[in-house]
Parts: sequence; structure tokens; C-alpha cells
Amino acid sequence: MKRSLRFLLLLSIAIVAVSVYDSRANGSRNLDRFFSAIEDLIDVAVHGRNQPVAHNTPPPLESSPSTCTIASWNVRIFSSNSRDDDELRLICDVLANFDLIALQEVRDGKVLRRCVSELQTRGLEYDFVLSKEVGTRSHKERYAFLYKENRVQFEGNAKIWPDLERQFIREPFHADFRIGSFDFTLITVHLLYGGSKKSPERAVELDAIADVYRFVQDYDEIENDVLLTGDFNENPASERFARLRTIDSLRFLVQGSENKTTIFDSSLYDNIIFQV
Repeated sequence: MKRSLRFLLLLSIAIVAVSVYDSRANGSRNLDRFFSAIEDLIDVAVHGRNQPVAHNTPPPLESSPSTCTIASWNVRIFSSNSRDDDELRLICDVLANFDLIALQEVRDGKVLRRCVSELQTRGLEYDFVLSKEVGTRSHKERYAFLYKENRVQFEGNAKIWPDLERQFIREPFHADFRIGSFDFTLITVHLLYGGSKKSPERAVELDAIADVYRFVQDYDEIENDVLLTGDFNENPASERFARLRTIDSLRFLVQGSENKTTIFDSSLYDNIIFQV
């Protein structure tokens, strides 16, 4: 049955963002995506527990947590080679404040395994779900969901949006989670940046994100609670979110000209979107 995400009234949800740019020049899409579209329909994510991380026995899940903190963070060019141990500790200072984090611009699994190990030294047990690569031939990245094991249960169904019409430069990623009795699907995106804000490709992605939301919401007749997170590279007041806003009772968590989610300018590009 349809629910209205009343549980969100008990959630403390936060946006974490850094200034980010896309190194992609406007050009041809990655044709390989077309031929791999069918493969994308299956579970293509890599679960962190299958990776060579020294894990202790996972802590028992809290049966009925009263609150949960969720974040979305585009950590620019987030790879193991791009972050030394001091920088990684500072990043983990932020991550440790949240139970579930949607990450964009992840370049490899090693940096996530280093995060998990660093967080373990603080007595915190995290795991992660890592997507396959998305993007163009010259610029590829991954998405990840990092979650605290005693608070959040990964329920599977981690998939890349098949994008049969090749509407996205970086196809969205989604997976199912449970927090106590509240189960939901988390979607994360990193939409096009660069070039003119009026470019057709930007408009196509912002329009098509409504299709992704509706598809994820409708594929399960019983469970249809959805959180849409990520770096949209567009202000929530933009008219190009018009199709997304036709979804009943949809809300952008962060709004208003006084708010920003980037470090070096006043842009409000990162958000968490849900129905109330």
C-alpha cells in the first residue's frame, strides 16, 4: 500500500556537498551503454562485504531506531590515489555523523575500504554498496551507499537504471534498505554539469529523472517509499524540474536562496527529494 513517508518526520536528514565540476566535454555518449542495457537490469552492484575489508561480526541491528541520519555527498574525484590518510580522516569525520550516505563521484572501491577501516578504529561498523562504472569512455565514476551496520539493513536490489534511450551521461543507481520497520528505496544521481545551463542534454536528464522515480516507485506494488538523492547540478526552483514536480506531494528538502551546498559559490545543487 502507498505510504506518505511519515517516518521522515522522525528522520534527521542532511545534505553534505562540495564544489564539483564535470571534466566531460560535450560529445558522443558511450555507445557501450546501449549494448550493456540488458545486463544493467540485473544486480550489478558490488557489496562491500564481498571486498577484502577486515570485518568483525556485524553488530546486531537496532530493532526500532527512533531516528536515522541520511546524507548525500559528492566528494569530488573520490579515489584512493586522490586522498592521503589525513584527508581521509577528515572525510570520515563527516561520514561518522550519518547512518546512511549516498556518495557520488566515487572512482574506486579501495577508498571506501579505507573509509570503513578508519571508521572501525573509531568503534563504528560500516559497510557499503558500490555500483559499476557509469559515464563516458573518457570519464567514468561510480556511486556508493555507505551505511552503519547496527542501524541500517541493506535489502538488496541494487541496480543501475538501464537507460535504454540513453538519456543520462551517468545513469542513476538505486538500492533497497530497511531502518527498523521502515523499508525504502534510495536513488542517487549525478546529473550533467558543464556547458550551457540551457543545453539540451541538461534538460533531457532533468526531465528524465521523473521517469526513474516513477519506475522505482512502481516496480513494487507493496513498497513504494522512495528517497531521491544526489548532485542535480540544478537549483530546486528551476522550471526544468517541472515533470518531477508533477509527482504527488513531492518535496525538495533543501530550498531557498539563503541555502547552498557547494563550497566555492552559492549554488544549491545537492538535495534529498521525497514524498510527504
